[in-house]
Amino acid sequence: NLTAKGVTEVALLTLATHEAGVEDSGAEAALLLLAELVRFGNLQVQSAVLAYLSTQDADGKVVTHLMDKVTAGAAEVKVRAEQTKANAYSPMSDKQRGGYRAFAFTAELVHFLCEGHNVVLQSYFREQPGGGASVDLITEVALAVTSACQNSAVLTKMEDLEVATVAKLVWCLNEAVEGPNRANQALLTGMPDFLGALERLLVSPFHPRVDGDLQLGAKHAVLRLLAALLEGQPDLEAHRKIVSEIPPVSLETARGALGKAAKTHRDLVVDASVALKHLFADLGLLPGLGPEIDKLLEARRKKVGADLMDTMVGHIEVSWNGRIENVCFRLPDETFFLSQDTKSDFMRTVNLSTAEKRMKLLLEAVPELVGEMEHIYLLSSGAQLYPWFIRNLETIKWGLYGLVVLLNLNILMASFGAEKRANGAGFDGLLLSMGDPGDKAGTIYLSAFLAVLLLAGYSSIIFFLGITEVPILVRKLDKFRAKAMTPPKPGQPVVLRRDASVLVTWALALAALCTFLVMHSWNYAGGESSPSAVSNLYATLWVAFLLYTLTALRQYVRVPDKEWARRYAVGYDIVLTRPFFRNHVGLIVLCLLGFARNEFFSVMLLDILNLSGLLGNVVLALTIPGTKMLGVLYIMLCTAVIYAHFGLKYYEGLLHTGGRACHSAMSCFWLIAYKSLPGGSLGGVMKPAKFTTAEGEPDYLLRFLFDMAFYIWVGILLFNIITGLIVGAFGKLTAQDNARKDTLDNQGFVSGIKRMNFDDLGLTNAPPFDDLNKTSQNAWMYVYYVYSLQKKSPVECTGVDSFVKQCLAKGDLKWLPRNTSFVIQNAGATVKGGGASEEEDLKAPLKEVVAGIAEMQKQVVALNARLEVLEEDEGAEYN
Repeated sequence: NLTAKGVTEVALLTLATHEAGVEDSGAEAALLLLAELVRFGNLQVQSAVLAYLSTQDADGKVVTHLMDKVTAGAAEVKVRAEQTKANAYSPMSDKQRGGYRAFAFTAELVHFLCEGHNVVLQSYFREQPGGGASVDLITEVALAVTSACQNSAVLTKMEDLEVATVAKLVWCLNEAVEGPNRANQALLTGMPDFLGALERLLVSPFHPRVDGDLQLGAKHAVLRLLAALLEGQPDLEAHRKIVSEIPPVSLETARGALGKAAKTHRDLVVDASVALKHLFADLGLLPGLGPEIDKLLEARRKKVGADLMDTMVGHIEVSWNGRIENVCFRLPDETFFLSQDTKSDFMRTVNLSTAEKRMKLLLEAVPELVGEMEHIYLLSSGAQLYPWFIRNLETIKWGLYGLVVLLNLNILMASFGAEKRANGAGFDGLLLSMGDPGDKAGTIYLSAFLAVLLLAGYSSIIFFLGITEVPILVRKLDKFRAKAMTPPKPGQPVVLRRDASVLVTWALALAALCTFLVMHSWNYAGGESSPSAVSNLYATLWVAFLLYTLTALRQYVRVPDKEWARRYAVGYDIVLTRPFFRNHVGLIVLCLLGFARNEFFSVMLLDILNLSGLLGNVVLALTIPGTKMLGVLYIMLCTAVIYAHFGLKYYEGLLHTGGRACHSAMSCFWLIAYKSLPGGSLGGVMKPAKFTTAEGEPDYLLRFLFDMAFYIWVGILLFNIITGLIVGAFGKLTAQDNARKDTLDNQGFVSGIKRMNFDDLGLTNAPPFDDLNKTSQNAWMYVYYVYSLQKKSPVECTGVDSFVKQCLAKGDLKWLPRNTSFVIQNAGATVKGGGASEEEDLKAPLKEVVAGIAEMQKQVVALNARLEVLEEDEGAEYN
């Protein structure tokens, strides 16, 4: 608002019309005002400054004013450096302090004006277009740094204000090159002794009088500037210049200083380690320098173990300006709390067909992954037990299953039939036996103890996973709800909030159930079945229908737009769709039932199907073709109905079990369904065939057809169909798992490089292919990087960070490496088929065909022209 009202222009006009260093001139107030307006890279103020400089300050009076301030400050720095170089330490005078503060403030103002990679202002402070002024602020600031750090003796005699000022000068230069600004990079790397001054500042121990924060801040500024000088470099010239003045051992010395301050200044050390890791990675490109750096890093790890650079700094590769760029970034604390189960689930289900598809899906999943990380991090910060439990969850689950096995072994050895139990052997239920254990006290109490441990363990899993997953589920549902309730843009489909077709299906199911109950009551009123058996049947049917009703209601509420619908959707999804709740509540119920009856403990052994991925495929082999198998089962029941009717009509006396024949269609149906369908043969329920009927007519052939038709239809065809469905589903799952494993093991997840193509390059002194997915192109590091960008303010971003942010905002994947890597690029190699995108790879063969056709057309045109010339020559000769 102030800029729109002309405040920025007034401040600049004041600077342009007043001399620097004159007291009460108003220029100092204008500088203070301008600094506050442009602080943290205010783009609107930067634009207003640029507009004023280009249109109203043709003579360059503003930059001249700033140059006068910088020149005065540089003079103070030079005087102070000469004073401390020749003599012992002496405190700064008040005049020197004032000069240093003014210099630091001016450098900070230039810093703010360049922030956010404003390339135009970065260049303007080096060279002014139009010839109105000819000043070079960048060079003057760099010379001041060189003077202040001319030797180690001067550095060790510095006090707080001097170190703070030098750090601000270095930060000013960092903002002047970051983005990158190639001309400013070349200027600084080519200045005599400037890089040497940075090296001296980097390794200086300083005097204990200097505050620790200021010491680390100065070293951080140097490391950040050095990384910025290498940003986006098209060749290794800048690398060579830096290494000539700052050898790797100096960087390792700085790392040692950072390591000593890691406990007291963790955040500052991590930020400095980001730049340091970037330097090690980039400088390692120089021939022969990579092994030296690796040796230094390995020696340090052996000496002190992993430090913050190893544990808190992430590393990925980004495609930027036609090159692969190393990008190092600070790992947010939350990233350490993305669960392994979540990673495994994503890798197990993501579409791996192309690198672009899988990375697009991974980036689309970032909000959900971030939500999980932040939630678990919050829980871990509030309770010490939580992170331990989550880290060891898999071990806890297997430990509980071990207790289930022990419990069942104990129960197995102590379970006997009724006759032996009557004689005092074993027990049938823990609750009844605990009152009078007798000589079985050890077995009973051990079983009870193991069962109580299981109850406590499963309850703990439900609690800890509940506080983890329930808020994530609610947040995800609310996000879907908000998106679905947003009015659609023109051309977008309207999201249906209710599915009326579900109600139709539910109503038909209700009508069918009621009709069945009426038919049953009419046909079996006063029958042989006891009233309690009939009541149990009706209750079972109504309970099953109630469960179906709950599912139908959830399907009906597609968008939980009302509060009741939201609460119901949350409750349903938690209870019935979340394995952590559904499975473990089931185990608790079985465990409680086991106190009354031993046999329920044995069902808990099936928990292995949830724990083992391989055995889990067995369950999937049954559920995936479940609809088809239900169809086959229905055909088998229809067959039983058909045979029940025909058997009752023509072979009533021959259908029997245990000497008792069936004399109703329903009893014959249950007889065939129970005795014949499982075996695929009528042999168990039909008496042997006779050669003649009671009337003396032959019946053997009809019985043969009757029995053989059942055997061929049920025993061979239908059972083989079921077997084929199960085996086919299991084989398909196994093939998919193998194909997925092959893709994950032999392709770069991010870039799509194939192991075979990588090995064919024959790179020497390069990391093996397996390191690609583990280190520089680790898929989860890209998730963490995107999250770190979300937490970064624009002024904290490097040039490549800003580029990636722009790509993410547009949904553009061009920032991801495509069929190449940093190592391949810097070896000068090219992977076969390495297009810039999947679309280009698909178009490549078509382009070759089009080019071939174009070339043929050129040849045809040339031949036609040649034929015309020959015809003209022949005609002339004839005439």
